[in-house]
Amino acid sequence: MDDFLTHYALKIQNALDDRETPPPENAVCSICKTTLAGRAPADGAFRCQDCICADIMCAHCIMKEHRGHPFDRIRRWSPDNQCWLRVDLTALGFVLYVGH
Repeated sequence: MDDFLTHYALKIQNALDDRETPPPENAVCSICKTTLAGRAPADGAFRCQDCICADIMCAHCIMKEHRGHPFDRIRRWSPDNQCWLRVDLTALGFVLYVGH
């Protein structure tokens, strides 16, 4: 039983650690394949904390992919702080229409 727990605990820890690693220097958007290196931070690398795959995307694609999930927690890579910072979709220009 201990081997089982140790094995899966290590896998879970590695998966969580992978979510905090910086994007690679040659990062591209997983949807449109645009190069993200050298872009302004506001249009740089984005990742969703709630999505299982947590692919790196550009601002346009993260908004497009989250039209149906407007309350997911989006993170933007900050090269100055060297960490993923929380950003609202509304800061990227997303408008939620409630249909009234």
